[in-house]
Amino acid sequence: MGAPTVAALAERAPGERRVALVPDVAARLVGQGHAVLVERGAGAGALLADEAFVAAGAEVVDLEEALARADVVLAVRRPEREVLDRLRPGQVLLGLLDARADRAGLEELAARGVHPLSLDLLPRTLSRAQTMDALSSQAAIAGYRAVGFDPKSRSVHLCRDAASANSADSADSAAAGDGGGQACHDGRADRLHAGNVAPWIRR
Repeated sequence: MGAPTVAALAERAPGERRVALVPDVAARLVGQGHAVLVERGAGAGALLADEAFVAAGAEVVDLEEALARADVVLAVRRPEREVLDRLRPGQVLLGLLDARADRAGLEELAARGVHPLSLDLLPRTLSRAQTMDALSSQAAIAGYRAVGFDPKSRSVHLCRDAASANSADSADSAAAGDGGGQACHDGRADRLHAGNVAPWIRR
């Protein structure tokens, strides 16, 4: 059996601009022997053109082909019902699937033979799980944005110093959770002459 085929779907929720796969990671998956499919236009909201995915070795396809060929389906948020209904037994659905709010929906998928893996249930306190901690990474971006971080820059690589690299006369940050708290704790808000109100809230 060859390496699983991985497909990243476009997000359809109003206002959702993220994409579950970026070209750099697509290239790594291709290098590991995976066929990588990206739904046409999936990266548009994140300013990632289809051509960037093609250059990384992925195929840009429509939704029907992505679902038909994929062994592993990637999504940022839980896909809408009509997409979920088209998943077949044996497929893996990986993303922030909001398992706490609607566990029954995931159990329904599992009963059909689909394997939902909800990253929001990942134990965040385990050291070996830190590289997969999607909740903290998204909170970090939101927190740095609150204190002057430029959302167009490469946040993953500049996370520790992103806010301090941007100029701002003043900023007020209300940090709830890891991201905003880290931005304030690291002194980024102070360097921007920001006022900090930073309760550390965590489930």
